[in-house]
This record gives sequence, C-alpha cells and structure tokens, in this order.
Amino acid sequence: MKNTCFLATGIFHLCIIAVAGNVINIGSVLRDPKETWSSPNFNFSFGFIPSFSDPNLYLVGIFFSTRPVWTSGAEPVDSGASLSLLSDGNLCLFNGSGTRVWDSGTANMGVSSAILEDSGNFVLRNGSGSIWETFEHPTDTILQGQNFTLGMKLANGLYSFLFERPGN
Repeated sequence: MKNTCFLATGIFHLCIIAVAGNVINIGSVLRDPKETWSSPNFNFSFGFIPSFSDPNLYLVGIFFSTRPVWTSGAEPVDSGASLSLLSDGNLCLFNGSGTRVWDSGTANMGVSSAILEDSGNFVLRNGSGSIWETFEHPTDTILQGQNFTLGMKLANGLYSFLFERPGN
C-alpha cells in the first residue's frame, strides 16, 4: 500500500512540475529554431517553423506535430531571429538584425505570464485571466474548442473566409 501511495504521490508531483514548467515567464526568449514552448500534454509547440518557400527562413507559430496551426503573419525570419516575452508584457518577434517584425500589441497591459494550453491556444495572461490569445487571432486553421465569431477572418494565400455581421 505504501508503494502505491508513494507512486501516486510521485505521479502527482510529476504532473505539477510538468504543468508549472509550461508557464512562460516574463523575460523568456526563444533564440534557436529548435527551441519551443510546449503545451502540458506536449501535443502543441510554439516556436520557429521552417518556411515552405526557403528552408533557411522561419515562420513563428504554433504547430501540432509538424503541421502549423497558427502563425504570427510576419514575414519569414532568418535563423538569428528571436521570440521574446518582454518585461512590458509584449510578445515580440525580432529578426536576426534585431528589428522588431511582429508583436502581440500587449505592452503595458498587465501581462504577467503566458502558456500554450493543451487545446493549442497560446495565452498571454495576468493574475486574473487572459489578455491576448491566439484563438482570438486565427490565421488559416480552426482548432477543436476554438470559437469563430463575427469579424474573425481565416486567410490562406489568395483565399479568405470572413464571418460577417448579417451571418453571411
């Protein structure tokens, strides 16, 4: 019985460590194309995705296995790029020369941490809830559990899908 309790306690502690390890703190940076931030269940990763047009360039986004499910919309960046959760709460993508090429627009909004949820939703949050999340900024994919509401737009190349006010 003690071994079972110890094992259950050990698994419980392991789960807490895994979940706590997935919180992305202010100041966290991805500098290497091989580094990622992962969801607690490790099904989704946030990081650099090789560009389809040039394997020496990268998009930043969320992927399921190797399939991108969300991208920032920024132009591809080189291998010297970085993705940073800045001290002001803004999530920023910098190219190799240090120029900001994309940001979440969340500077000075109280962001205290981020997490990539098991659903594939990347959330910038404060102590009481969500400030910004990828589910509210879809690109070309809708994931299970994600709402698609008025004004949201899916786009892929020349094609787009927009949910308009009259329900069209």
